[in-house]
Amino acid sequence: MKEILQNLDFQPVIHPYIWKNELEMYSYTEKLKNEGLIRIASYEEFLFDEDDTELYTQQFRELYKHLGEYYETTDSIKRADDLPDNCDIFNYRRAETSIGDVHVILMAAYMDIPVIFTEDGDISALKSIAKNRISNESYQMEIYNALDALELIIKRPDCIFSKKEIEKMLNEIKERPHRSKFKQLWDTYHGDNSK
Repeated sequence: MKEILQNLDFQPVIHPYIWKNELEMYSYTEKLKNEGLIRIASYEEFLFDEDDTELYTQQFRELYKHLGEYYETTDSIKRADDLPDNCDIFNYRRAETSIGDVHVILMAAYMDIPVIFTEDGDISALKSIAKNRISNESYQMEIYNALDALELIIKRPDCIFSKKEIEKMLNEIKERPHRSKFKQLWDTYHGDNSK
């Protein structure tokens, strides 16, 4: 993980909701934070006053509803159940929903963060929201999963990973069926050697 983050020249910024509800309990993410490889955003960085918080809450509810409609029309196994009218979206948690994804998309839009990395099982839904509801002429949001990130790394002229290391990574992230594609990609950008 450290080498991937360093090789991409990104310093991930983690939404405070995601940190509190999904990552804080893991020692390896705490270590990444302590080593300065990831940064936890604070709400004060993108919600400056009560008006911002109200707008964010309204946009959150709209995007969450849109995501639920997308899941319904595509027969996705994921869901975005209706939120209770009085729920505090900053603390409300419900397993197997996409609350965290909506928080991440909104924070990225508010902070003009151009790239989101996710391992969400339904990345197509998130890309649809980003394209149709967030991106505009002055701001484009890209959403990548682990395979996309690996492709970005391979395409770098100074890629620090060998073809064998790329294969090992694919095995570790349970993406073994993509080994052939990524070997060919490696050969295209770094020559046909199996280093």
